[in-house]
Amino acid sequence: MYADYAYYTGTYCGTLIQEAQWPAAYRAADAYLDLATFGRLRRGWPVDDDVRMAACAAAEAACRYQAAQAERKPGLSGFTNDGYSETYAGAAADLAAGQKAEMAAAVDLYLPRSHPLRYAGGDHYAGL
Repeated sequence: MYADYAYYTGTYCGTLIQEAQWPAAYRAADAYLDLATFGRLRRGWPVDDDVRMAACAAAEAACRYQAAQAERKPGLSGFTNDGYSETYAGAAADLAAGQKAEMAAAVDLYLPRSHPLRYAGGDHYAGL
C-alpha cells in the first residue's frame, strides 16, 4: 500500500472516499501505479510523498469509476425521449476508457512522465 487512509484524509486532505471504500480504491490505485512505474515500486523503489499523493489521486479516480459502475444500467448507455432513441453499444468500454484516462491524469499530476519512476527504458535509475 503506497498510501493509507490516514495519509489520504490528513496530508492529501481527501474527502471523496469513505473509510469503508478505501480498500477497493487503493488496490486499484496501487495496481495502476505499478503499471505506470513498470513495477519499480514493488521492487523497492522508495515511496515518497509524490508517490503517496499520486496514489491518493488515483484512488479518488478509482472510487469515482466504481461509483459510476455501480449506478450504470446494464446495457443502456444513453436514452432520449423526443423522437425516442436508445444507445447500448460500448457503455462498459467507454466507462473503462474514462477511468483509465482519469487515473492517468491523476498520476501525471504528481508523477509526470518525465519522472525517473516512469522511465520506460532500462532500469539504470534503480539505485536512486
